[in-house]
Amino acid sequence: PIRDLFVQFQDLKDKIAEALENNGVKSLQVKGSVNQQIKALDVMQKEVPGKEDPRVLLLTMDDESSAGVNLTTCNHAIFVHPLLAESQQQYEAYETQAIGRVRRYGQTKTVYITRYFARHTIDGKIYKERTGVDVNKYVSTG
Repeated sequence: PIRDLFVQFQDLKDKIAEALENNGVKSLQVKGSVNQQIKALDVMQKEVPGKEDPRVLLLTMDDESSAGVNLTTCNHAIFVHPLLAESQQQYEAYETQAIGRVRRYGQTKTVYITRYFARHTIDGKIYKERTGVDVNKYVSTG
């Protein structure tokens, strides 16, 4: 499966890209001119990806370059941290937009939403404030 990783901060996105590369996972970031962005995204739109094609697309939540992208070839949306937003409305808009990129008309695969949290951190507190869900009850210890 092809996965979208959603990150809000460029420095964290760079670290994730480096970690993926160090572990043999090819990833792609949408950046550069409009033509470069379109060319990069064309790789992710293949119904049957090539052996050397990237399997992970790293997207920044508030980056215009990834806004409106149709990613029905992807069926995993992974949030590596809770989204920071000035309001509940903005938080919900960011998350809805991210999930909506993989749950668009034409999606035929089951879509999986995954969130990563570190136990007993500010991330869990932020997520609980926005959703009411205490992630410390659900976070794996292994």
